[in-house]
Amino acid sequence: MNWDVPVEELMSPDLKAIIGLIGERAAVQYLREKYPDATVIGRSKNLDPQNGSDSLGYDIEMTLKNGERYLIDVKSTTGTSDMFFLSANEHHVAEVTKDVMNESYYILRVSGLNKDTLTGNVQFVTLDDVELHVNSYRALIKKH
Repeated sequence: MNWDVPVEELMSPDLKAIIGLIGERAAVQYLREKYPDATVIGRSKNLDPQNGSDSLGYDIEMTLKNGERYLIDVKSTTGTSDMFFLSANEHHVAEVTKDVMNESYYILRVSGLNKDTLTGNVQFVTLDDVELHVNSYRALIKKH
């Protein structure tokens, strides 16, 4: 397992956002090619600027012909690190989805992302496939 910090963590927020956008577009392209009979809908602001939302806990919704629904959060890097960040909301949606019939939550990890070809190494990951480590806390000064 490669715990190196993803190269994007050393980049400016704007550059990280661009890699996220490219990664989400690459993921949609990959899913449409791999599952041509599925309905693939971008739900993030990157993929649907007018109606998308970045508060859903996932970026893409994919529905198969048999009715199975997949909520997919994209985590992309131009590097090879196995580490990525998962928000509390993403984690919550992944946990809640475990109890929903015909619905699954996946993280689609795209590493070695090539911005020109919208390709990379794609890996489907669930919460069961990752080790979670606390990264930060929200702190509020107590009033005495």
